[in-house]
Amino acid sequence: MADAESASVATWSALVQVADPQDIDRGIVGNGTGAGQTGILRLVVSVQGVLNALAIDGTYRGRRLKYLGTRPEQVVRNGIYVYAVRFAARLLPPLAATPDDSHDLDEVRGDVNLEDTLNDDAPGNPVVQFIADTT
Repeated sequence: MADAESASVATWSALVQVADPQDIDRGIVGNGTGAGQTGILRLVVSVQGVLNALAIDGTYRGRRLKYLGTRPEQVVRNGIYVYAVRFAARLLPPLAATPDDSHDLDEVRGDVNLEDTLNDDAPGNPVVQFIADTT
């Protein structure tokens, strides 16, 4: 990614709906799994458990899906309950195609001058010398 690192954030909501509950208590918390009526809050927790920290290919640095919160979208008392369970993923945005003007290094040579430098604080030539050929 060269010298630029950025990530975009994609957010979306999973809509959870309970329709035709008998009363507000059944609509919100349900009346137990044995009776077959699951309330909206239990369904929301189920959705969170499935999607929160879900691994998605292509995310920024392999980050997982992140739970952002839950909010009511539509509530008709004793009729319908719709909640939005919000999630976000950090993604890698496309990068600009920048031309590469640099030259490839054809050869790199390194030399360590060990002669007469052990007790000399100011040797005649550098202690380490690198020569690079970019032609």
